[in-house]
Amino acid sequence: SINIASWGQTAMVGNTICELESLAPLQAAVLKMGTCFTGPFALPDLAASSCSRWAGATHFDYLRLYRATQDLVNRGLIEITNKDSMEECPSPVSPASP
Repeated sequence: SINIASWGQTAMVGNTICELESLAPLQAAVLKMGTCFTGPFALPDLAASSCSRWAGATHFDYLRLYRATQDLVNRGLIEITNKDSMEECPSPVSPASP
């Protein structure tokens, strides 16, 4: 059994916690939603999870999600996948490998 709670003082865990705490609220929400998918995901997947048409979501909400996703890509927290390497998943973004 591994007690990861005791690793709080290591550089890897400390850097990861600092990185996650420095995210804007929407970026953190996108990253959390991305961990729920079993494979690559795309903006429509995220929008289906957070921007309901019946709750009054607009195109601006999709743009905000896109910007948050691009910010996460630029920070290296998620990565863009190659469409040729995806067999059955048409979505262009996947969680980054640690």
